[in-house]
Amino acid sequence: MKQLLLLFTFSLAAILLPAQDVVLSLSPNPSEANDIINMNDPNYELVAYATLTNVSSSPVSVRWNRIMPTLPMGWEVLVCDNTSCYPPFVSSNIMPEFDLDAPVILAPGGTSNLDVHVLPHQFAGSTTVNIQFTIGTDTTTVLTGTYVFNASLTSSTNNGAGKQDIRVFPNPTVDQFQLSAGSQVSRVAVYNTLGRQVRLFDAVEGRRYSLAGLPDGMYMVSLLDSRYRNIKTVRVIKRAFRP
Repeated sequence: MKQLLLLFTFSLAAILLPAQDVVLSLSPNPSEANDIINMNDPNYELVAYATLTNVSSSPVSVRWNRIMPTLPMGWEVLVCDNTSCYPPFVSSNIMPEFDLDAPVILAPGGTSNLDVHVLPHQFAGSTTVNIQFTIGTDTTTVLTGTYVFNASLTSSTNNGAGKQDIRVFPNPTVDQFQLSAGSQVSRVAVYNTLGRQVRLFDAVEGRRYSLAGLPDGMYMVSLLDSRYRNIKTVRVIKRAFRP
């Protein structure tokens, strides 16, 4: 009986051990962005949103590495975390050759956006981008995020302002942002990461919406129609200018 109990204890430990090694989670995973390209907007982009979470009981320093497939002609890919939105040539948040050392620091239970943007430059296509995550100086991959993109073409005579046609720019921003022309938006609500509304604006064509006075970081911008229904929610990064 003792031998049977001991065997059961070892078997249970073997089952639970892999769960104890889990450090990070990414949701959703995979993340997908499927849309029709607005040919009237040369700055159009697709964004696959995801949230990275530290599910361990200790603080972690996270390095991400972008694994690039063969891209459709004209496409560029960039990654945004809670520190910055990096230009397309940056494939990791730690690149000594560029004097870049910006790990994502997460407390236990802490989160960061980990979004991938595709700039198709009005070329249709599809691709899958993988992001590999490592902890500290260990080069072992603890998690892989998958981001799937599909973009098709629309007629250049289509001037409708659909959900994905509304663009918030610049993003990241120092202290203000605008909406793309022709957006059918009546109000703009800004929320912090705790879900608290910190700004509310009446939408006006060409207006600049100020984030001045708010701390640097990530904000959720909800675009509402005339009946106060949500049209689209966009993550906006506010950060001081860095050369």
